[in-house]
Amino acid sequence: MAEQMDVVNSDTYYFKRLDPELYSDLVYISKSAFNIDPGIEYYVHKNQTESFGPTNLGFIAYSSSGEPAAFYGVYSQPMILDGVEILAAQSGDTMTHKNHTGKGLFIKLAKMTFQLAKEMGVNFVFGFPNNNSYPGFIKKLEWNCPYKLHEYKLKISTLPLCKLAKKVNLFSPVYTIYRKFVFSLLSKKGDLFDSSVIEKGVGGVNRSSKYFNYKTFNGAFLIKVEACSVWLKTDGFMFIGDLQRKENMNYSNLISKLKNICFWSGIDTLIFQTSPNSFLDVQLTEFLTPTEAFYMGYLNLNNKYRPEDFKFVFADVDTF
Repeated sequence: MAEQMDVVNSDTYYFKRLDPELYSDLVYISKSAFNIDPGIEYYVHKNQTESFGPTNLGFIAYSSSGEPAAFYGVYSQPMILDGVEILAAQSGDTMTHKNHTGKGLFIKLAKMTFQLAKEMGVNFVFGFPNNNSYPGFIKKLEWNCPYKLHEYKLKISTLPLCKLAKKVNLFSPVYTIYRKFVFSLLSKKGDLFDSSVIEKGVGGVNRSSKYFNYKTFNGAFLIKVEACSVWLKTDGFMFIGDLQRKENMNYSNLISKLKNICFWSGIDTLIFQTSPNSFLDVQLTEFLTPTEAFYMGYLNLNNKYRPEDFKFVFADVDTF
């Protein structure tokens, strides 16, 4: 039945299921919607989920003249709960060309995409809506958004070299070499590790070497500090995707070491995000105070599993 949904006609727009040959149309829409050209390779890598789930779960809307107008897509995510492997999908790119806003395309595309995901075996879709998209997910797509992620943001007094590298393309290669040098002095190569949220009765993303490799397209990498592996990315700031769950680890001391790495790397902000009452949240609240970040939301597609039984960390966000 999914094949029958590949092209759907309407009075003003027609719709096509995402296909590698259409990735250039996503770049076209992104340039108008966000004034950003991510390049075709970005969408190639982001949709390479075949090692753990179906690919190209999304639809593009085209105007009657054939102009790419809008896109909505979700991305397969391998989950695990009490040893049971579960296929979910994360809500991802939502964008509309400036010539086609206010046409209700997002809702149309989302409903088509959720139906496709269900037919492809996805149990639930989850995501992290911002304040702008939250009303549409709640009122028109019937999502549940039970809480907001906790964010911990630490400022470091240092030269903001990482921010400069993000803004000035010519400086970026030089900074990358410098950052790698600093990291080589202050950390070691990290090991793969399970999501810190996972415990009895609490599920999370099921990480494997293939999943870690998949996530590297956005620049994430592993280091080891204080015998603890850390999954992070540097993109103007240092974003901590997750910390390895270890017994008797002094996480306050670990954070101090990460701040030291930030100082010498010219990174002036260190950021964590995680579900409330997760393992990482419990560790951080002992010496830091969180603020609220994005909503955590979900749409249950078959009621076989309870999405509220899963928790998340920054590494689980599609932009990490």
